[in-house]
Amino acid sequence: MNYRNKTREDLVNEISKLEKILKKTREEYGKEILLLKPVDERVKYKENTLRKAFMLSPDSININRFADGLYVFINEGFTRIMGYSEEEILGKTSLEMDIWVDPDDRKILLKELQAKGEVKNFEARFKAKDKTIKNGAMSASLIDLNGVSHILNVTRDITGLRQANEALSQEKFLMDTIMDNLPDYIYFKDRESRFIRMNKAQARFFGLDDPSQAVGKTDFDFFTKEHAQQAYEDEQTIIRTGQWMKKEEKETHHNVPDTWASTIKMPLRDKEGNIIGTFGMSRDVTERKLADEEIKHKNELLQSINAEKDKFFSFLAHDLREPLSNFVAATQILTEEIQTMSLDEIRELTVSMKISASSIYCLLENLLEWSYFKRGVLEFTPKMHNLKNIVQNSIEVVSESVGKKNIVIDFSIADDLRVYIDKHMFESVIRNLVSNAVKFTPRGGKIIISASAVNDNFIKLKISDTGIGMNTELKSKLFLLSEKTSRPGTEGEPSTGLGLLLCKDFIEKNGGKIWVESEEGKGSAFSITIRQSEKALT
Repeated sequence: MNYRNKTREDLVNEISKLEKILKKTREEYGKEILLLKPVDERVKYKENTLRKAFMLSPDSININRFADGLYVFINEGFTRIMGYSEEEILGKTSLEMDIWVDPDDRKILLKELQAKGEVKNFEARFKAKDKTIKNGAMSASLIDLNGVSHILNVTRDITGLRQANEALSQEKFLMDTIMDNLPDYIYFKDRESRFIRMNKAQARFFGLDDPSQAVGKTDFDFFTKEHAQQAYEDEQTIIRTGQWMKKEEKETHHNVPDTWASTIKMPLRDKEGNIIGTFGMSRDVTERKLADEEIKHKNELLQSINAEKDKFFSFLAHDLREPLSNFVAATQILTEEIQTMSLDEIRELTVSMKISASSIYCLLENLLEWSYFKRGVLEFTPKMHNLKNIVQNSIEVVSESVGKKNIVIDFSIADDLRVYIDKHMFESVIRNLVSNAVKFTPRGGKIIISASAVNDNFIKLKISDTGIGMNTELKSKLFLLSEKTSRPGTEGEPSTGLGLLLCKDFIEKNGGKIWVESEEGKGSAFSITIRQSEKALT
């Protein structure tokens, strides 16, 4: 009889049968005959059969005394799995040998045995002789030997199985982590292009609460017929050829805007290499695609604008030539012949000059409006304002900083000076320039704000301080976007340098200019020009 091929359950059943035969034999022939004088050949045969079953079993079989766990029998399976020989373990207890990793497991086993008489598939961990940990699945039953209660243990080593299960569990955990958290869309389909699994990102994209809701569905349930049909044909091609596919495709939906995806599709194979479906990963590139289309549109628009600009400047040069030519001719006549001209002739000539100048002005005004329209810049609404009032209102927001550093601000602006500016932009310029002056002026310093007329068209506003000043290199970088000019103030105040860039843009937008004069250790002076009227030209 080959016991090596029997299952653990078969061996337990066989042992149980043999125990019954032994019990019946004891009753028939007496204990002393059975133990000391086995004269019946049939009994001897069955005893030998039982011993072979014990010894040749691939599982660990041992018999322990119920009361204290004393080992009275072990088989070869026990020696192979646990590493102990009969000499090392017989006559000793399981507690003495420190076999149980968790002694509470033994207490639980004993309690169940006492209550039921047998326990099946009880899992516990054991320490082998070499200190390695073994996982075992134990079937135990109470048996009576010479009137003493013993435990018959049949234990199968499931260490490898446990490790494999743990490794499999870890692999599943990692896969689930990827599937649940990867922002890209992942899906698996059968040969009929029906979804068999997808990750959470793909489910959310389809508007599903859980990925399992997609199982059994196809692309036809989520996309328009045209896109779903193309996806189906692609997948069938992959199944037929075994070749993977990469493409960027437009996805059309029933009730939401179209999307774009960069997709890789591959054949799904079983363990034998047979194609059983497809799987793929896709990334939503809608924003990038729309950005590309926007860039393309703007490039086309820019080309169109450049073409219009070239054409416009051609027209502008042509339209300016005649009135400018007339204006120059009139000024030349006045210069050379005014002494000999009559009053009527002078009046006629000046009227002609006025008409030419008005024509030039209207043409330039149209050019300005065209430029604003094409560039789509910030709303620009210049009006006449009292310069002193608007400067004083603008610096109110920095009054606290001025007070903290005990800085004096002196004004030298006439009450009647008026400027033509966009109020919002101009106030921003004043705030930035005065704020910078406060930052880079030590305590007890002084800031002077003065204004004077440059000519009939422009006023120069100057904001100077007694601060730390700047070297030549720093001055050359102040109004360049590509250069870093930030530095802390005298008391560590932060500065980005962006304010001066805004000042330059806003002043130039208002038709003025901005520049700086400074020496290291001797303070700085920022000057700007401001239009005095709507008709002033930069």
